[in-house]
Amino acid sequence: VEAGYNNLNSIPGATFRIDNRKSSCAKSTSRISYVLWLECSAGAACVLQGRKQQGVSITRKVFICGYTCKLQLSSRRLVIKEHMESIRCVSTGNDNQCKAEPSKPSKAHTSALCLIPPSETWDQIQKIRCFNDKGFVRWMPHINLLYPFWDDKGDCFEEAAARATEALRSFKTFEVTLSRFDYFEHGRSCTLWLDPESPDLVQVQAALLGAFPECGDLSNDSSRGITKYSPHLSVGQWKTLEEVQGARNSLQESWKPIKFTARHIALISRKSYAAPFKVRYVVPIGSDREIGIQRLDVPYVATTTETFSQAIHESTTSAVSMSSSFGLGSQYDGVWNFAYGANMAREKLSGARGLNPMESKPGFLRGYRLSFSHRGAMGNVVPAAEDNAVVGGACRAPDGVHGVLHRLTSEQMGALTNMEHEYWPMEVNVEAYDGSTIRAVVFRSPPSRMIKDGLPPITRYLSLLQMGARDWQLDKSYCQFLDDLTSVDSRERGHEYYSSLDGKNRLDPWQKSEFVAKNGETCEDAEEQQKLGSK
Repeated sequence: VEAGYNNLNSIPGATFRIDNRKSSCAKSTSRISYVLWLECSAGAACVLQGRKQQGVSITRKVFICGYTCKLQLSSRRLVIKEHMESIRCVSTGNDNQCKAEPSKPSKAHTSALCLIPPSETWDQIQKIRCFNDKGFVRWMPHINLLYPFWDDKGDCFEEAAARATEALRSFKTFEVTLSRFDYFEHGRSCTLWLDPESPDLVQVQAALLGAFPECGDLSNDSSRGITKYSPHLSVGQWKTLEEVQGARNSLQESWKPIKFTARHIALISRKSYAAPFKVRYVVPIGSDREIGIQRLDVPYVATTTETFSQAIHESTTSAVSMSSSFGLGSQYDGVWNFAYGANMAREKLSGARGLNPMESKPGFLRGYRLSFSHRGAMGNVVPAAEDNAVVGGACRAPDGVHGVLHRLTSEQMGALTNMEHEYWPMEVNVEAYDGSTIRAVVFRSPPSRMIKDGLPPITRYLSLLQMGARDWQLDKSYCQFLDDLTSVDSRERGHEYYSSLDGKNRLDPWQKSEFVAKNGETCEDAEEQQKLGSK
């Protein structure tokens, strides 16, 4: 026993010790055994000694990533008695030999290695994705290089970042242009995507594939007819070939090309299929190599802005922090939402919607006014400069919107965005009553979902606004404005409540998910879940 114990302690990366309180000695017809603890450093592995049982040779190999397992040691063999769930795989070994071997991380569709355009170039892309891409709430605009990728457990991502850095050592930063749309045909839908024009991108992917050969699903997957890597940035899914071709032609006419410099690649992961991705690590390319690997842990927040005006977006990120180039998720611990409608009322947000904010406080949105111009006379915010400022029948809306700032987790914000799926989640600056200015997300109706202004809201909806305004002690004059509004019973709403601004088209409700599995999975997610036999 002592000889075997000493031999085990010679394994690089592994430490064995006897737990005196739990050590035991028991005679049986075949062995004397002792209970020990094995502590193995990340990436190390142990080939356990074999044994004979009823004439059959049995040997075991246990892979461990920084965890402890309980073993049973005898003079002839080692047997797993209890183990952590992270211990994986069984293989052959040798009765007289123990050695250390590297552990291979498993792949997961909750991880990816990708190129992410800087956030200042996102707006034009996000306006398309918002109502067409089922991955909008979870996936940031991205060009996947390796997907699925190593499961983000233990220090696997730290090791992956180091390996990726080595693979990209000889590369320099390069330009990428997004100017042309194309599409993929699937069995029941089509995916529209932007073509990232850059010869360097394919070479970078090939180098990374050489470093992670087990992650070649985007280069060779016979089940999906993939024979080579095709870089793309997905913007949405359409049901039929005719629909996706029409969308491509229409978008191409109004598209303003985007050009940016690829300075780093990102390792991203998410907790579950429904959670937004988080930028865990960035690996520099070229001249940014002296910056080194950076751990960011920045969650993605699905938003749009109203700042896009240039024909060509030239991105230079050297003057801003690395984390800020990945969007709103880098600014706060959580995400601020500015509620101006029913979500001001606690019974709606915490009750019916089950969202409990980490923090809430009243605030004021300058430059906009309250409107009930969303389909069905639901709440909306529109620029205060618009001429028609009559709401609720006869009341004139004041300039500026008072409401409540809720600080949510990125997962809660993603859930709320899915609930408000007919609105744009738009970034705005809100003046909190405590004097601070907060960058927040406000839900605004796109023109395609707006009705004529001035129709009275429904009574139940208006009562939630009035209740929330009183509970949070909003500006007295604003509370009075809400109290003076007229309303109608929901059953009394006529056709004008569901007609477009020009009155020519009926606005039917939008479905949250049409193309793929429930909960808004992307095509990639749905395919993986189908393989796993789940919905």
